[in-house]
Amino acid sequence: MLTIRRSLYLLLLLAPAWLQAQPAALEMKLFNLPDVIFKQIETPDGFAAAYELHIRQPIDHEDASRGYFYQRAYLSHRSFDAPMVMATEGYHRPSNRLYELTGYLDANQLDVEHRYFGTSIPDNPD
Repeated sequence: MLTIRRSLYLLLLLAPAWLQAQPAALEMKLFNLPDVIFKQIETPDGFAAAYELHIRQPIDHEDASRGYFYQRAYLSHRSFDAPMVMATEGYHRPSNRLYELTGYLDANQLDVEHRYFGTSIPDNPD
């Protein structure tokens, strides 16, 4: 009985440190992605962290000389063990929006703004 009590006490003591390690590990992974700029944003209830991402994209995938722009996405992270829901209906994403399926699955979510909508527009879209 004493061993169980000690184990529970140790678990309660260490759980906050483990939960804080998740966002730090995720930030390191985001930092190592080429051509991705990110900033932490308000974290929705039930998630460990949330980020606004700006991902460098070629304007024309057939002709890199036409230049690049940044496509916006929102990442809501629960756990590295959780599934991922990717939402691609983002005509204009002024903020992080959670989808019903994400809640049903207790999933992470990546919400991607469409090219040429919202802030995901090149300086010269011609």
